[in-house]
Amino acid sequence: MKINTALTKPIKLSRQEVDTQTQVLIKNYQIDLISNGNNLVDNVLKFVADFVQGQFQDKFPLPNLNERFSVNVIIIPVNGGFVANKGIAKGIKTIYRNGNVVLGTGNDSLLHFYGGLGFKNLKVRFNYYRAEVLGIGPTGMIDVQLAPLNILLYVRVNTSGPSINLEYFRIMNVGGVRLNLTGLGSQLNWLVSMATTWIFGLYRDRIIRILEKRVTEVLNKTLLEGSIDDLLNG
Repeated sequence: MKINTALTKPIKLSRQEVDTQTQVLIKNYQIDLISNGNNLVDNVLKFVADFVQGQFQDKFPLPNLNERFSVNVIIIPVNGGFVANKGIAKGIKTIYRNGNVVLGTGNDSLLHFYGGLGFKNLKVRFNYYRAEVLGIGPTGMIDVQLAPLNILLYVRVNTSGPSINLEYFRIMNVGGVRLNLTGLGSQLNWLVSMATTWIFGLYRDRIIRILEKRVTEVLNKTLLEGSIDDLLNG
């Protein structure tokens, strides 16, 4: 059998060709990592959505509000009060990934996934409120929308364990507070609306911290119950 000696000689590539091939390999590797990271986060969020709906019917209680306020009306100070209770947060199950995750590595067995998240339809409702200005005021229901919400998620995967842990979940940025109040009907509506919006502006951070705590609890429970294979493959 004759052997083509040309085929037995090592093929020499130019530096540029080597660099190009390396870049292609790295690019494909990075694409795989991004795809796997996105897939992991998407599956985690799906588990969260199912858990929130199944265990809590996507409703989380909020603490009551009881505030006094004072505003100036034509340079005259006016005192008032505001009470809101039976509050719930709904729509946590609408959490979603709004960009590619970023991968970091600690060693051969640790992967760190950073990802940006949001809520498609998160609402806060207080089924009863009473606002009072100069001794009079309405009662009714309040719907509050906090939008937009930008969230940072940090998940650590220990492949030698194996285990998945939530290291960090934080609502980083909150847009405006939009209120819809029922029960308004007096000439003091504008004052009640202004005072209520101001109160909720102060209360917003407290609501956000509560939502963070609730979602973190659900995420941790989800990660404890799900295996790496489940979360990677759905």
